[in-house]
Amino acid sequence: MSFTYTAELPLGDHTVFRLAGLLVAERQRRGTRHGTHTLSALEQAVMVLRWFCDDTKAR
Repeated sequence: MSFTYTAELPLGDHTVFRLAGLLVAERQRRGTRHGTHTLSALEQAVMVLRWFCDDTKAR
């Protein structure tokens, strides 16, 4: 089963690309093989930032 979720982040592109870069660096540091992730670093960055934004607005 898959779901499609569309949302606009209240953050700039720089923030998303910066987090994606940090995720790539961490994957390289850990020696994670390419192709072993369900999400790309960019997709994961968007998901994490969306989660943080939603959580902070709820409080």
